[in-house]
This record gives sequence, structure tokens and C-alpha cells, in this order.
Amino acid sequence: MKTGLVSLVLLAALSLTAFAQLGLPDGAIQRIGKGAIWQIAYSPDGKQIAVASSIGTWLYDAQTGAELALLTGHDRPATSLAFSPDGQTLATGGNWPDRTIRLWDAGSGAHKMTLDVSDFAGETLTFSPDGKTLAGATYDRKVRIWNAATGARILTLEGHTASITSVAFSPDGRTLASGSQDETVRVWDIGAGTQKFKLTAHTNNVTGVAFSPDGRMLASSSTDWTIRLWDAATGDLQKFFGGQRGIIHCLAFNPDGRTLAGGGDDGAIRIWDVRTRALRRTLEGHASLIKSIAFSPDGRTIASGSWDHTLRLWDSNSGDHRQTIDGHTGKIWSMDFSPDGQSLAIGSGSPFPWGEYDHVRILDASTGELRQTLETQRMTWIQSVAYSPAGNEIASGSGSNINLWDAALGAHKQTLKGHKRTVYGVAYSPDGQMLASASDDKTVRLWEAATGALLRTLAGHNDRVNSVAFSPDGSMLASGSDDHTVRLWNASTGAHWRTLRGERDDFKSRDDVKAVAYSPDGRTLASGAGNLIKLWDAETGAHLHTLEPPRTGVGRVNCLAFHPDGRSLFAGHWRDVHVWDMMTGGLKRTLLGHRDWVTGLAFHPDGQTLVSGSEDGTALLWKINPSLNIGATAAVSPAMVQPTAFGAQFTISLAVAETENAAGYQATVQFDPAVLRFVSAADGGFLPDGAYAAPPTVSEDSVTVAATSLDELSGGDGRLATLTFEVVDFKESILLVSELYLVAPDGERYFPRIENEQVVVEATRETGIAGDVNRDGTVNVQDLVFVGSNLGQTGQNDADVNGDGVVDIVDLVKVAGEIGNGGGAAPASSNLPSSISATDVKRWLELSRGLSLTDAALQRGVLMLENLLAAFVPNENALLPNYPNPFNPETWIPYQLADDSDVQITIYNLHGMLVCQLDLGHRQAGFYADKGRAAYWDGRSMSGEPVASGAYFYQIQAGDFSAVRRMVIVK
Repeated sequence: MKTGLVSLVLLAALSLTAFAQLGLPDGAIQRIGKGAIWQIAYSPDGKQIAVASSIGTWLYDAQTGAELALLTGHDRPATSLAFSPDGQTLATGGNWPDRTIRLWDAGSGAHKMTLDVSDFAGETLTFSPDGKTLAGATYDRKVRIWNAATGARILTLEGHTASITSVAFSPDGRTLASGSQDETVRVWDIGAGTQKFKLTAHTNNVTGVAFSPDGRMLASSSTDWTIRLWDAATGDLQKFFGGQRGIIHCLAFNPDGRTLAGGGDDGAIRIWDVRTRALRRTLEGHASLIKSIAFSPDGRTIASGSWDHTLRLWDSNSGDHRQTIDGHTGKIWSMDFSPDGQSLAIGSGSPFPWGEYDHVRILDASTGELRQTLETQRMTWIQSVAYSPAGNEIASGSGSNINLWDAALGAHKQTLKGHKRTVYGVAYSPDGQMLASASDDKTVRLWEAATGALLRTLAGHNDRVNSVAFSPDGSMLASGSDDHTVRLWNASTGAHWRTLRGERDDFKSRDDVKAVAYSPDGRTLASGAGNLIKLWDAETGAHLHTLEPPRTGVGRVNCLAFHPDGRSLFAGHWRDVHVWDMMTGGLKRTLLGHRDWVTGLAFHPDGQTLVSGSEDGTALLWKINPSLNIGATAAVSPAMVQPTAFGAQFTISLAVAETENAAGYQATVQFDPAVLRFVSAADGGFLPDGAYAAPPTVSEDSVTVAATSLDELSGGDGRLATLTFEVVDFKESILLVSELYLVAPDGERYFPRIENEQVVVEATRETGIAGDVNRDGTVNVQDLVFVGSNLGQTGQNDADVNGDGVVDIVDLVKVAGEIGNGGGAAPASSNLPSSISATDVKRWLELSRGLSLTDAALQRGVLMLENLLAAFVPNENALLPNYPNPFNPETWIPYQLADDSDVQITIYNLHGMLVCQLDLGHRQAGFYADKGRAAYWDGRSMSGEPVASGAYFYQIQAGDFSAVRRMVIVK
């Protein structure tokens, strides 16, 4: 069945909404907050101010403060930026694990290119004065200089022993200064690539370095509360600026060279006379530490970015405050709509605990405008916030306390004290008479909402309690904890009723439970642990189903929310919100747009709007459409194929039934590349004529097919696509549909229930296969060795496969082609006989290039020889995943080398501190994957002490090759 596309009015309305804000992700209708400020910079012409933030890079008009553009593309927050000297290019650096530098047209905001600099740390970035190179710090505590046009590494400067916080070029470009947490400033000769000076007067971390405009002086700031001024030519200490009231986080010279400004953690900017060291003025107004400062090119204005989430402009001569650009926000931890849907409460905090006093902000739910700010006056994160069912009260968890507020007046009513540690969750009972709280002190507490009196304390969890939820009838209370359990309590008596655990004793089922939620009808309880969602029968406690994301890397489940109609469950992960169909258990849709962990979800009472909050400092509002295709099913056929010849091909079909209003589809089929080879795909005709079928996307072990229609929709039953495969080995294997979804007109994805998701492939070889020249009953590499040792022989010879009287390269290639028929692809290097070498295989391939490869058997033979050569020497260097991972207490780190190299593997903790170094010596090109050849780490530091549980990074250095991976120790 085909229907016309009739929702143009709705689509137009959504488009108009999207234009109201810059850079909204697909499907989002509004953004609240602009992310936390990391660094700011003036354009060379003084017309723009760029702000690197946790959601991207904002460009503002320097005169009016108007938003000009939001540059997005980094996978993680943009933490560094720099304008090219000609002002035409803006470079931005992404925080780990993004590791890229993106170049933008500073005028239009268009993306120009991405430099893949895998070791870039993301914290500091600067152009050389000629604009040809970029300098930045890397994770291995080195300063790298890259070609700004290509990203090629030009120079590496080594010497620092801790993380590098700041780099700066001298005005003539001949010298580079770098400041580090090793308490030193180092000055480098760029031409020679050597260190000129090591400046050691600071007694704590160096936070910033800057050259004076004439290049004669170098300034450095530190967490030792000082700024020091050095002779740039000799390295001699000239002046000392002390007496500050805190850490100096950033500094900048006025373009006239007469004054120097520093931003401190007391929220003040101090301007000193460079010649006399006199403090000229102090600029006060920020409520938190100054993260970055910049002078306008004419020196008349200072811009400052603070962790109070404002950008302020000051008159540098008078110190007068000119303008504040606000809207930037700290991490958002929780949110809730008022029962009437008119207000939205958001609990937030700074990127770090010392960043600001936390607030509850009350916003107009329609416009996003700030109505009230509820100030806790405590430097603690607000982890939880909730409206009472009547809408007249707001509860917020702040530190170990719970604050109650008058929702209409914003006035503080009372503080509930009793928890010993942080409150992570609050929830009102449906009748509004009780308030439940979950805490890091391992307890749940029930309070009388009207008086604030403690009713009872629910003890039993063995670790932090993260979330609480009342059943819709108010009779039960569920709590989720880091002790890997969900506990159910009688809400009236506080009696413990049941403990819910994972049904499998494996790692996934034992993850911390971060979220719990009841379905609107009260029949189902959902809990999130690790990246899994478990569904439980709320009446019996029986486990019903486990929802598992179809791909890895989505991160743990942080929050859960049922749609008011009960047909969908929304789960917040790392940057993603997954939408699950509660009837089929299928993943319907993924909402993408956040740049950090999704921390909270809440529905508008009408069910048409979802708000998601994130540690990226924003809340996104999404338009939620009614559920479609609830009864749709899909299947792959036939259920089994039995090819009997090497090179035999077969076709499978993907079909759907009972669908409606489908504008496209996508499906991924996994296969065993050692047994099957993907050949081709064809659209199945389910979509209307004129639909566009995208070319198949093929990886090593999967193929993805997709198609879309722009004019008409399809429904009912039909075949989506056909896929053809070829047999390359005789083994039993499975073709598996790992993901299949339909696309609605508005772009929403719907996952039909898959009735048959796999095809069993029983490939059995025919008898009488030629090529067993040594007559041992199998065709393998030993037969190749036999033919190779007889090359050039004439007369009767078992190695003369084609019987033409001479043993030549044709005989050898034919035998190579039969190895596939005989039971396998090229063996691993560890299984190759010593009688054959890479030199032998190279010589055979050179001889085979003179053959006419029209014969399929010869084609297979050449392919087998190429695969055999690859088994000896890899094509490229690689650092592979360690195993086991997680581990305790030992692990193996595999790698491969394309060339002979000296190999060193270094292990760091999450703070970049050295933990252990494995010097493996000189290694020949090859594969180092099994336990006999891979690098081994016993989980101990260089001093021989066992390291603590947690995440670590391991880095390989082999010649010019360097790579980093992550591993986890669990004890």
C-alpha cells in the first residue's frame, strides 16, 4: 500500500522552530543553555569573540554580543581554540577521546577540514605567527607542532614530566614557550628543535604562558598564586607579581605591552603595570573562577570567560563593565516539569565542584526564559529536583540536605536534614503526602511532605542508592543502588518486600543500578544497570525481559522515563537517548545531540515534549510523535542454505509485514568473513518506484543496506532487499540480522519485531578435490611447499597438477586455490611451517603476475597467496585491545608491526600520570597477539605495588608509530 506524504504543515512548523536556535540537533525543538565555557579568543580584526564550550564553539559579535554561529563536529567538548593570524581560519581542539583539530572558515563558520592528530590532548592550541603551523600539547607530555594545512607532524619537543597546560609562540615565531604541571616553563628553539631554557622558580603547577607583544618578555602564571616575568632572550627572572588571593588560571598581555592581566579563582581580573609591577585596577563581577581572558586587538576591551557561565566585556582603561553575555551553563543533573506543564525546574552545577554555588532554575516551559533562581548557598551539586503532584512545592537534593521551596514564590520553606552523604534522588508519592530520598549513605528516607518530619529510614542496601520511584498507586517504592540490586519496599510501613537481581551471574547483570522507573499502569518496573535495561513484573518481581542496545559504546543507563501512554521507554546513556517499544522490546529511535552524559529525562504532562539534561550543560527539548508500526514484523529467509562447492553463491531476502507509513529502511547483516564473502545487494521493491537505494556499506564482518523515498510512503507487507554471498570456506556459520529498522516521514526510526533473524549456512565440500599433492588427505600449505620445491622439474611428478609435463607456477597457483576448498583460509603466522617464508610467497606472487587470470581457480589461488603473505607481515602498525579487559590482576597487550622497530609500551592513569613502562626492545615486523608474543603487564606500578581499580590508558611507541587505548582493572 502506498500513501501520499501529507504532513507538510507539521514539518514546516518544526523547521521554523529549529531556525530559532543555532545548531539544534535533528529532532530537537529547543535548547536551554549553551554549555560550559572553556576558552575564549578575539578574532584578529576584533569583530568576533570565539568561545570554546562543552557543546561546540560559539561565535559572538564583539560589539553587540549577538550569536553568529555554533560550530559543532567534535565528539566531545571543544576545550581549546585559536584564530589564525590573518583571521581567516579558526582552529578548535576537542577534548579526549575526540583527539582532532578542526579548521573553520572564520567568516562563514563553514568547516574546512579535520586534522586527525591522534595524540592531541585538547587543552591548549596556538597558531604560529605566519599561520603555517599549529602547536599543542599531547598526552605523552610533549609539545607537537603540526602543519596547519595537512595535519602532518613537523616537530616534537620533549622534556616535560607532567601534563602541559599552555603553549605560546614568540611574535617572531622562532621560539615557543610551554607551561606544565611539572612546575616548570620551558622555552624552545623552533629552528633547532631544542630546549633553550628551563624556568623553575614556580613552586606549583604552571597554568599559563604568554609573550609580550615585542617578544622581549615572557609571563607565566601558576597555582602558587604568582605571576612571574622573564627575560625571553636569557631566561632570567625579571619581575615577581605576588600577593594574589588565589590561583591565577590565565593571563594575557595588552597589545600595547604596558599592562598584563591575570584571571584568578576568586573571580577577579587584576591588571598590573609591567614596568612598575603596580596593580592598576581589579575587575570584579564574576561569581566564580576566571577560565580564560583575552584583550581586543586594539587593547581597549578585555573579554573574560568564567565558570559562573558568563562572558563579560570590560573597558581595559577604566575597568568599567560593558556587557555580559550569558546563557552558558554548568552541568545539568536533574529536571522536572510542573504538573500544569508551564514551568521547568533544572538543577545544575559547574564543571568542577569548586566552580559555583549551585542553583535550581525555574524556566518558562514554552520559551525557555528564566523565571526564578533558587539559590542553595552551598557549594554542592544539585543532583535531584522534583515538583510535588499539586505543583505548589519543589524539592531539591543539595549535598546531604533536601531543600523544599514554594514553587510560586521561589521562597525557601525548609531544609530536611538527616542523610550523612549526598542525596542523589528525590520523588514525591502520587498523593503528595510523602517524599522519598536516595543517598550515598546507603539509605532511603521517607519524609512527611507537609511538615518535613522524618517518617522512617529504609536500610538494606550495601552501597550508594541512586534512584527512587513510587508505584503509580503509591503503595510501593523502588530503589536502585550501586550494590547491583533493586529493592522494593512497602511505602506505608517501610517493610522490605523483595530484592531484584540480574538473572545471570555475569559482569553485565552485576553493574550498578543507576535508575528505576514504574510504567504508568504500574505493572512493569524498569531498572538500568550498565548499558542494560531490565523489565520486571511489578506485582511478582519476576524478570520479564532485558533490553540491550544493538551497538557497543553507548555507555551506562543514567536515567529512565516512561512515556505517559506507557508504550515507550526512554533511556539516557552517554550522549544518546534510546527509545524502546514496550510491546515488542525493539529499539525504535535514538535521539542524538548531547555532547556528554545524559543525566535526566522528564516528560511534559501532555506527553508531546521530552526534556533531556546533560553534563554538557544543556537541556534539549524534543517533539515526541505518536507510536507507529507497533505491530510490524521482519524476517530473513530462507532459514537454511547448504552450498556444496567452493565459490558457490546464494541469496537471502529481508522482508517486513504489517507496516505503515514507511519512508525508508536500514538493515545490517553480520557474517563470518572466514566462511563467506559479501557479493552484492539489491533493493527488494518494498518502497515506491523512484526510491533511492544507497550503496551497501561493507565492513570486515557485516554489510548494511538502506533505501529512502522522498515522495511517497509504503505500508503493508513486502521485501526490503536481497543480499548475495559467496562461500570461501567449508564450515557451518550464521548470517545474523543485527539491526533492522524502518524510517517514518519525520525521520523517526521504528524497530519491528524480528520473527526470524538468522540464516544457518551449512557449507559442505564436494569429494575429489584436487590439490592434495603430498597425499596426506588434506589440501594445505604443506602441498604448496611440495610444489614450490619441485618448480622447474619435468616428467612424471605428483607436483604437476595440470599434467602438462612440467611443474610451474600454474601448478602452484592451482594448489593455492584449492586450499580454500580443502578447509580453510590462510592460516595465522603462528601456524605456518618453518619450511615456508615470506620471501617464498613473494617470489610465487611475482611469478603469478604473468598469468592470464581468467580462470576462477587461478584467481582464487592468487588471492590465497596474497592472504598467505599477509599472514607473515601486517600491512600497518596497530595497537590492539588488551585481553582480558576488564582484568585482575594481569593482562596481555597485543600489537602488530609493519616494520622492524624498537617497542615501548607506557601505562598511564586517568590523570595522565605514569604508572608503568614496558621496554620490549627491538622487534621484527610481524604479529604479536598471542600470550607468548604480546606484551604482558602484571597490574603493578614501576615500584612493584598493585595498582588500584579503575580505568587506565596504555600507549605504544614503535618508531614513528604511536597509539593509545583504554583498559579497566576491576578488583
